[in-house]
Amino acid sequence: MNKFKFKPDNILKLRQAKSDEIKTEMARLLSQKATLILKIESLNSLVFSSLSDLKKVDRMTISDIRDRQERLLSLKGAKEAAELELQNLELQIGNVRTKFMQAMRDLKIMENLRDKKLREFEKSRGRTEQKTLDEQGTQRFLRND
Repeated sequence: MNKFKFKPDNILKLRQAKSDEIKTEMARLLSQKATLILKIESLNSLVFSSLSDLKKVDRMTISDIRDRQERLLSLKGAKEAAELELQNLELQIGNVRTKFMQAMRDLKIMENLRDKKLREFEKSRGRTEQKTLDEQGTQRFLRND
């Protein structure tokens, strides 16, 4: 009996590997995004606490106020830099998501082609088996006469 072989099987495996690679990259970017969001939230809380510290100016010297203002400005700068980095990361995630969707479409096309070829093979094998059985039945019938 013939065994089913899908000739473009190597292409299918290559596309599967590409899809897996893109999934890994997407997971890495999403992890970075989550970390960056936590960093931004942390900076927000630090900015808020620095602002509340500046409201208590009655017990501070002018140099303390200046130091806290500088710290507040540096925190705001760090927050803006992190937000800019988040925007860039969002663009990268969008690009990778587009690549992933295309890779999945390509993979699905190859899988559908493989399934179609398998159905054709099984149909052909079924016809061959039926033809063999018909011939055997005819030979038995002719021998019995």
